Amino acid sequence: MVVNTYIRESGIEVLGRIPWGTHFCLFYQTRQDLANVLIPYFRAGLENNEYCVWITSEPLEEAEAKARMFEAVPDFGKYLERGQIEIIPYDQWYVIDGVFDSGRVLSGWVQKLQSALSRGFSGLRLSGNTFWLEKSGWNDFLDYEQAINDTIGKYSMIALCTYSLDRCSANDILDVVSTHQFAMSKRDGEWKLIESKEQKEARKALQETEIRFRSLIQNSFDIIRILDREGRIIFDSPSSERILGYPPSFTLGRSPLDFIHPDDRQLVQSSLGEVYLNVNRGTPTEFRIRKADGEYLDVESTGVNMIGVPGVDGIVITTRPITERKRTEKENEQLLARLRETQVYLESLINYANAPIIVWNPSFTITRFNRAFERISGYMADEVVGKPLSILFPASSRYESLEQIKNTLKGEHWESVEIPIQHKNGSVRIALWNSANVYDEDSHTLVATIAQGQDITRRKKAEKELEEAKLQAELYLDLIAHDISNMHQIMLMQIELAEEILQSDGKLDGDDREILQSLSRTMDKAARLIDNVRKLQKLNTGDYRLEALDLAALIQDVLNTYTNIPGRDITLTYTPCKGSIVRANLLLRDVFLNLIDNAVKHSSGPLEIGIDLHKINLNGRSYYRVAVEDNGKGIPDEKKDEIFQRFKRGHTKTKGTGLGLYLVRSLVEGFGGYVEVQNRVLGDYTKGSRFLVYLPAIGEAQRGGE
Repeated sequence: MVVNTYIRESGIEVLGRIPWGTHFCLFYQTRQDLANVLIPYFRAGLENNEYCVWITSEPLEEAEAKARMFEAVPDFGKYLERGQIEIIPYDQWYVIDGVFDSGRVLSGWVQKLQSALSRGFSGLRLSGNTFWLEKSGWNDFLDYEQAINDTIGKYSMIALCTYSLDRCSANDILDVVSTHQFAMSKRDGEWKLIESKEQKEARKALQETEIRFRSLIQNSFDIIRILDREGRIIFDSPSSERILGYPPSFTLGRSPLDFIHPDDRQLVQSSLGEVYLNVNRGTPTEFRIRKADGEYLDVESTGVNMIGVPGVDGIVITTRPITERKRTEKENEQLLARLRETQVYLESLINYANAPIIVWNPSFTITRFNRAFERISGYMADEVVGKPLSILFPASSRYESLEQIKNTLKGEHWESVEIPIQHKNGSVRIALWNSANVYDEDSHTLVATIAQGQDITRRKKAEKELEEAKLQAELYLDLIAHDISNMHQIMLMQIELAEEILQSDGKLDGDDREILQSLSRTMDKAARLIDNVRKLQKLNTGDYRLEALDLAALIQDVLNTYTNIPGRDITLTYTPCKGSIVRANLLLRDVFLNLIDNAVKHSSGPLEIGIDLHKINLNGRSYYRVAVEDNGKGIPDEKKDEIFQRFKRGHTKTKGTGLGLYLVRSLVEGFGGYVEVQNRVLGDYTKGSRFLVYLPAIGEAQRGGE
C-alpha cells in the first residue's frame, strides 16, 4: 500500500483521510459517543507513528480513557512505555491554578510537536474535551480556538476539539463551528459532517490530489524515499521493488547507506548531510546502489529537505537509474578521446606543416594561422587571429586578392593562384595558393575556408632574374645584330665613298671632308653604345660600388660639357641645392648626360634646358628631386610609358639605339630612386618635356640599403 505522508488516516469512518493541519470539532452527547470517536482516532495515530496527546475531562476521564485504550488497541502498553501517547487531565493542561492562559497552551502544543519530531515521530495528534469550560471563560477559549485554526496549517499537527452538545446553545454551536474547519455531530444515530460548501469543495480537491499523488507514486520510474530526522527510511515507493527488488517492508526503518556501495558511502553520507543542513538544494549525487540480487546499479539521487513541512516532515530522496546514461557517457568519452587525438594530430599537422596554412570564417576573420604562415608573414598567430584577413595583403593588390577570396563563397576553389602577402616589415612575399570551403552538416552553411600556400618568392625572383637575363641577352643580340651592324654598314659605305673620290680625284677637298667627319661621328656613336652596354653589364653584376656624392656639384660638372655646342643655340639654367648628398657612383653622370643629350638630339632650333634641384619629402622619406625640362617637341602621352623600355628585337623599327633612357631608369633604380616624365606645360605635350629624377637623401639611401 502506498502511503502519502501528507495525508493521514483519521481513524474515523465518516471522515476518512485528512491532511496535516486539520482542526475540527465533535459535538457529543454521551461518554460512549466520545469513546466511539476518540479511541479509533488515537489508535490510527499510534499506528502511523504519530505522537498523541489526549486532554480528558468529564464525562470520559483519564483512568477510563486509558482503560478503554488498553481494551481497543493491541500492545497499548508498548506505546505507553515508548512514550508515544500522553493522557492528561484538563486541570494539568488547560487550567493551571484555576487560570486558563491561551498563550501558554498554544506554546505548549508547539513544544510538544517539536519534541515529537525530534524523537522521530511524524507529527502530533491531539484532542481536548471542553466539558470543564464555563460561560465566563467562553470568549477567551473561542479566541484560543481561532488562533489554532489560523496557525495549525503550518504544522504537522491534527487537532480534534470535543464539545458537549447539551452544554451548548444554538449560538454557542455557531461560534464553535466558525472557529474550526468543519464539525461532526450525530444525526439519526449516525455521525455526520457539518461543513460549508467551500469546505466540501476543498475536501473533494484533497481527495483528487491524493488520487493524483497515488498515481504519480505508483507509476513513477524513479525511486522515491522519505527519510526521517534520524536518517531512517520511513517511506519507499513501489518503483523501489521494481528497480531494486526489495519490497517496501524490507527497507522501512533502515538507513539508505546500508544499500550503498562501500566505496560510495562517504560521498552519499556527505551529500545527505548537506541536505539535512539545507546547503544542498537539489544538487545530484551519482553512486552505486545494491540490488536484491547483489548486483550494483549506477544511480543518481537528489534530496530536498522538507523537515517541518506538514504532510512530509522528512528528507525526500528521488533516485533514478543512470546505467544507460553512463554507458552512453562512456561511449561519448571514448569518442571524444578519439576526436581529441584526431584534433591533436590535425593541430600538429597544421602547425608544423612546411606549407603556410590559414583559416578564416565567413566574415573574413582569421581563425587559424600556422607556424609556416608566421614565417612567411612575420606575424605571430596571436597577432592576427581575430583580425580581418585584409591585413595580410599589400594595399596595391588588396582589392584583387579579396575578390578572389570572395569567389570561394560561391563554391569555387583556387588552383595555383598567386597572391602577394605583405610581411610585417613591409616587404612582400608571393605565395601560390589553393583553397577549399568547409560546410556544416547541412552541406550548405559555410563554416570556414582553409587555404594552403607555397612560398614562391625565391622562384619568382629567380624567374624575374632569368627574364632580365633573357632581356639582357636579347638586348646585346639586338645591339650586335641591328644597331652595331647598321653602324658598321654606314662606316663601310662612307669608307667606300671616300675611296672612290680618292681614286678619281686623288684627294678629299671641301665638302668631301664631311665624309670623314660623318665617319668619325658614326664611330663615336658605336663607341658610346658599346660603353653603355659595358656600364649596364657592370651595373647588373654589382661591379660599381656606391659612395657619397655631392649631387649639385655632379650636375654642374655635367653642364660644363654643354657650354659650347657648335651649330646649336642652347640656353642652360640651373638651380642647385646645397648639401645635396646622395649614395651613388660616377655612373650618375650618365643619367644627366643622357637626359640632356636626349633633349638636344630630339630638338632643332633654339633650345632652352632648365635644371632644378630641390629636397622634398615623399611618404615619410626624404628625396632630392632633379627636374630636367626643355621646350623641345615633347613626347606624346601614349608614348610616355614606353620611352624607358628597351625595345625587344622585332618589336619596333625605331631608328637609333633606344638605350639612353633605359640606361637612365636602370641607373636611377640601382641607386634606390625612380624616374618619371611629364609635360612641361600641363595638358600640352608639344610644349616640351619634364623629366623628374628622385634620389634618396644619403640617410634614406643608407636605411633603404640595410
